[in-house]
Amino acid sequence: ATSLREALGRRHLLLPGLHAISSRRGWITPGALGYLCERLHVPPAEAYGVASFYALFSLAERPPRVLHVCDDLACHAAGAPHLAEALGDAGDASATWLRSPCLGLCEHAPAVMLTEAGAPPRAVAWGPTRIEECRAALAGQVPEASPAWQPCVPQLATARAELSLLRRVGQ
Repeated sequence: ATSLREALGRRHLLLPGLHAISSRRGWITPGALGYLCERLHVPPAEAYGVASFYALFSLAERPPRVLHVCDDLACHAAGAPHLAEALGDAGDASATWLRSPCLGLCEHAPAVMLTEAGAPPRAVAWGPTRIEECRAALAGQVPEASPAWQPCVPQLATARAELSLLRRVGQ
C-alpha cells in the first residue's frame, strides 16, 4: 500500500521550484518544467496548470528585466492607466513592462515591481511611482524603494492604547 505522502510525491515543492526557475531564467522553459515534474513526481498537466495560473510566471520567453505595473482597483484609481499609456512600447530585448494584478501595495498606489532574472535574481517593489522611475528601472537603474515609500502602520502615528491588535507595531 502506498502512503498518501508517497502518492502526492513532492508536490509541496512545486511552487518553490517554479519560483527558482523563473527567477533564474525570467520565464519557465518547457524543458525546465519537464525536469521539475520528473524530479518532483508531479504530472506535467498539474504543473502547467499551476505555472499558467500565476500572473508573475511566464511560459513564454521574455526579457530578463520585467517591470510589473499594477492595474488593480487602487492603482487604477491612483493613475496606473496613465503610467501604462506613458510607457507605451518602452522596453527592448533586455527589459519590458507588463500590466499586473495586485502587488499588495494598495496603500502606496500606483505600485510597480521590477524583477531581474539571473544569478542572483532581484525583485523590488515600490510605490507610489512616477513615469521617470519606471523608465529608469527599465533602463537598469533599480531603486531600492521609492523615496516616497514609507511603511503603512496606522499605530505608528497615533499609538493609542485602545488599539490593542497592533499596539506594539513599530515599537
